[in-house]
Amino acid sequence: MHEQLLRQEAARETRALIERLTAATAQKRASMPLVCLVRPNTLPDGAPEHARLTRMNARVADALAGFGLRAPVSLTHVGGFWWVAHVDAAHLHSELEFGGAYCTRVVCTAELLGRFADGYTEVIDGPFASEAEARGAITAQ
Repeated sequence: MHEQLLRQEAARETRALIERLTAATAQKRASMPLVCLVRPNTLPDGAPEHARLTRMNARVADALAGFGLRAPVSLTHVGGFWWVAHVDAAHLHSELEFGGAYCTRVVCTAELLGRFADGYTEVIDGPFASEAEARGAITAQ
């Protein structure tokens, strides 16, 4: 009888732990915007309804296809990489208005998900394993 009570208590504690972990993961995902990379001039079939769409050029799409990823590609699936992107200059200079100009920047996936999620952004090269590789791609252009 004592052993059965211990099993029931262990099962209850396990369920409670799983619920806490699941809730924390869901809360973290809900706080992050959903950003998907898409090809320009194509319909983003398969993109979630409320996703923010960021354009990527053919070079980036081909590189992601090498990983087995096809557009739309959620940035949450390619975390930890570095990219070369055109971003709205208003993200970098507070005196500018959105839509007036863009700058070419080396950015990490987290920046694409956060800082540069609003306004114009187009990923033009990547993904790169390190910031140095991404900076090297800019100088090679």
